[in-house]
Amino acid sequence: MPANCVGHFDSEIRRWDLLANAHLDLGTWDGFTPYIGAGAGVSWTRTNQSVNFTLNGFPCQARCGLITNGGNVVTFGDFDSNQSSMTYRFAWAAMAGVAIAMTDHAQLDVGYRFLDLGPITGISPVNGTSVTQRVRANEVRAGVRYMID
Repeated sequence: MPANCVGHFDSEIRRWDLLANAHLDLGTWDGFTPYIGAGAGVSWTRTNQSVNFTLNGFPCQARCGLITNGGNVVTFGDFDSNQSSMTYRFAWAAMAGVAIAMTDHAQLDVGYRFLDLGPITGISPVNGTSVTQRVRANEVRAGVRYMID
């Protein structure tokens, strides 16, 4: 690719994740209830991506020349790339935390969740080649549990 080419990248990623989760309380001591949990489900991803390379506002092209009989034989290469895909992947989560009693029916829940939503494939804005990366998240979460007794 010529050195002065500028890449113009456009990307749209839509993702929906659905997991079923289960928690196991390990017991309650002095108002503290530690727990562990796990989740499993599916991650749906739709991507539309394109990268277009220009030089002074015109499409970039590579010139490969070979001089024959005083003439120049030139071939052109197009570096632009487009990709659209829709995938379904296995998703999973692992959780741990503690619920702290605030009242007889309410607990403050503080926990950690590791989430793995599977790989996503797209195109590189640098050179237009295909790139795959795993989507993972480390989350610290807080909430309130309310027990109806």
